[in-house]
Amino acid sequence: MNAGSYHQRVALRRAGPLLLPLLPLGLLVWAGCVDRSTPLEGSLRALLTLEAGFSAELAQNNSPIDEWKVKVIRPGEGVIVEIGDAVDPGQSTVQVPQIEVRLKSECEGLTIRIELLASGTLWWVVEREHQVCTTSEDNRVDIPAVDFQWVGPAQMEVDQDTLRFALGQGEEASLEFVIQSQADSEVSWSVQYQEQDSWLDYEPKSGLIAPNGRQAVTVSVDATGLPTGQYFGNLWVEGFPGPNHLLFVELAVLEAPRIELSPSLLTFEKGTQPPAQAFSVRNSGQFGTLEWSASTDQDWLSISTHSGSLSAGESQQVLVQIESADLGAGEYTGIVAVEAPGASNTPEELPVFLTVNEVLGSAINGTVSAEGSGLGGVTVTLSGAETGET
Repeated sequence: MNAGSYHQRVALRRAGPLLLPLLPLGLLVWAGCVDRSTPLEGSLRALLTLEAGFSAELAQNNSPIDEWKVKVIRPGEGVIVEIGDAVDPGQSTVQVPQIEVRLKSECEGLTIRIELLASGTLWWVVEREHQVCTTSEDNRVDIPAVDFQWVGPAQMEVDQDTLRFALGQGEEASLEFVIQSQADSEVSWSVQYQEQDSWLDYEPKSGLIAPNGRQAVTVSVDATGLPTGQYFGNLWVEGFPGPNHLLFVELAVLEAPRIELSPSLLTFEKGTQPPAQAFSVRNSGQFGTLEWSASTDQDWLSISTHSGSLSAGESQQVLVQIESADLGAGEYTGIVAVEAPGASNTPEELPVFLTVNEVLGSAINGTVSAEGSGLGGVTVTLSGAETGET
């Protein structure tokens, strides 16, 4: 197939979900029709009219639509009238001026079924419920092309139903799906995306697949600038003439690695040496690894661990110790800073507050005695906040 014929097919197809379906409606000039109707019970006569436009050149795998059938179906009884004829090359309109139907009452609800065939294979079908009356001057059935459904053999298959992406904010990724031809000649295809979301794109967007060949289509998503959350897109993979395939695209935008410190501050009180206290570093993000490092801004402030690596949801404990014995009485403030390249909130700071209390000197006087008599040369040991002997 040359490029010109390909573009013609695509243009015709987009003019209305395949003009092929139009065939059925009008289906052939009455003069050439073959009446396959069977004798009907009932004596009330009604006339139906069908008319449609189509292009007999719209063909799949070089097999043009070459036959049409119209069937009138009475519910619970089956086909009561069937007519049909061939489609001539180049024919663009079909008309069935009269289809005679014998009714059992003045008005009946009947089903009008139109079929399009190629080389004896049923391709397109449409059914329409219609109230047929003997008194109606216009028992006319008009069926638009978009109502026709492809029921012929599959011309292609798509190997995926859903493409799922899970990305951090600012990340990009691509996945492929494959269109597989099941025909013995070229199959035309296109992919349609109705939304205007900038996060989804795909290439190529249309083309021809060689007989029994394959065509890979790359779907790309970009989470740059997207808030965290779920995003959905639908790709409509259209074959010529069918069947079509709906491909779902799901994007989960996850929060990047994030530093979480707990508790949010530490408080020490110093008379002598206060005990160590702990805080935890946690990766509260939804994806990625938190490669963190910690430092302090005061000489009297030290930590047990200076770095670590945390997956999403993991945490690690760090001990904080007050080391200086040279601080005078007063209030002191220090910072433990935690940094992590790539984290959404780097750096995070943990305030540390220290109160140093003043130690007052005092004299201790007393007598060591036994049974009321003082004793000399006795060593006395005092213990408490301070320890000493005298």
